[in-house]
Amino acid sequence: MINPEPLLRSQFNLRDIEDRKIDMAIINDRILLLRKYFNNQFRQCYRQKEAELARIQEKNTRIEQIQEELGLPIESSTPTLNDWEMPENVFKVKDEEVNVERVLNEEQQAELDEERRLEELRWSCKNGVSRIR
Repeated sequence: MINPEPLLRSQFNLRDIEDRKIDMAIINDRILLLRKYFNNQFRQCYRQKEAELARIQEKNTRIEQIQEELGLPIESSTPTLNDWEMPENVFKVKDEEVNVERVLNEEQQAELDEERRLEELRWSCKNGVSRIR
């Protein structure tokens, strides 16, 4: 992991503003190193998991081929990564996750109003036809 920093002083020995600034620079550098270390570990684990899933997929396809040859209709399950295991999906916000009404520009609002007007017209025509009967 990351070795201890010999230049980092105890917080009780920081008397000058310059000492504090130097310590903060060292701490920020260590935070950056920790982030890089964590991201590398995460990428390595992610690649390993993808490789294992690919290997499982290959074995499942071979098993399915053998089952077809033998005439055995046994289903096999294929594991996949869920949304929480894919970092690109964790930070995407889906429309159904947001409880706020969308803000529309003038064109979109006019289009929506026109659709609503047509829908009301259809509904009134439908009800008018059923009343006549």
